[in-house]
Amino acid sequence: MPARMVTVLEGEGLVNDATALVLLRTAIAATAGAVSFMHIIGDFVLAVVIGTAVGVVVGALGVWIRTRLDDPVLTTAVSFAVPFLAFVPAEKVHASGVLAVVVAGLITSHGSATHFSASDRVSERTNWRTIQLLLENGVFLVMGYEMPTLLHDIHGAEGPELSQLVYIALAVSAVLVVLRMLFIFPMVEVIAYRERMAEAQSEMWRTEQERLRADGKEWSERSMAERRWKRKVRTRISDVEALANARLGHKEGLVLGWAGMRGVITVAAAQTLPAEVVYRSELILIAYMVAIITLIGQGATLPILIKKLGVRGTSEEADRRELGQLLGEIVEVMGGRLRSPGLHREDGSKFDPAVLEMVKADEERLETRVRALDTDTEARAQLLDDRQELLHHLLDAAQGALLDARAQGTYSAATLSRAQAILDTEVLRLQAGHSDGH
Repeated sequence: MPARMVTVLEGEGLVNDATALVLLRTAIAATAGAVSFMHIIGDFVLAVVIGTAVGVVVGALGVWIRTRLDDPVLTTAVSFAVPFLAFVPAEKVHASGVLAVVVAGLITSHGSATHFSASDRVSERTNWRTIQLLLENGVFLVMGYEMPTLLHDIHGAEGPELSQLVYIALAVSAVLVVLRMLFIFPMVEVIAYRERMAEAQSEMWRTEQERLRADGKEWSERSMAERRWKRKVRTRISDVEALANARLGHKEGLVLGWAGMRGVITVAAAQTLPAEVVYRSELILIAYMVAIITLIGQGATLPILIKKLGVRGTSEEADRRELGQLLGEIVEVMGGRLRSPGLHREDGSKFDPAVLEMVKADEERLETRVRALDTDTEARAQLLDDRQELLHHLLDAAQGALLDARAQGTYSAATLSRAQAILDTEVLRLQAGHSDGH
């Protein structure tokens, strides 16, 4: 699907789930006694505002602490603690702990590119993907484990029969789809209006960009205010171009509406119902069935709907060229810094010419890869594939030599671990280059 649609779905998956859990908690509290509608609204707003504030503070504090650590293991450990540090205080003051965690995560993600090292980001990304896989699938594992118990409770209780619960789950699933469509289509109209307003202002921003280019000032010669303004102008123009290239119309709205499957949050939220809630087992089973119906029904038919409506994202070739264009700009900046007369070491001395030649050779190799991404000719792509395959054979041979040395016991464990880390880094670099080319 278009990247913009994916972004919308991922974004609502964060914020909507958090606010839905706040509403669930409010609804549970309302069942305990008589409360007014305004009281419920007040509690909801307070839970959102305080939860957001707690998330901002904890997220900023977590980034600040991690910038002062130089061990990826420690920084990753802190990242594991951040959700709990955000959730517990927010819940203690009757705010939304889940929303606090979401906000803290967004702030951490935003600050990672600026404040964290590459090793920190790689370590965190790998560990969190593993935890995400285990937790998300663990919820469904618990769901299957609890199903016999729920069916037993329902069979021995005075209440709706299983067939009635199935009908209720089907009705709830249909209502959810209708409500989502009633929300999505007006939202699409609002987005279309904003697109038209942005296009109306595009000429003004492009004129301002031409004026800034005409003044002849280099980036280093501009004041901080001028830099911020120039960056803002460039951002506005990019926003207009993005809106023009990825419009959301009625077809896209239909796909977004049909993509509202229920899953992990629905299942996990149902399990938080207090034991004293009437028909608790029945409610949990209905939530399970709604998750199953939407995941299988909507999830299985979503690809068919996307294909029938002709909703398409950018092609693989266009993605490669866009990547090549971005990397080309990065390589150009790197080359300019490398050839700058003012380039020197931290102590003020010049770099050794041999070192400069080595780095220039690396830059030329990177530039070759970038040009291959941008032009994507068949012959150049074949050369890159051959190079990747040759390097893969060499690294396999290196790994074999390391395993032989480990088996012989000639070197210390510390030396073997460092050598393994170096080889692993080279393998990761090779895999990254392979994914860039494809």
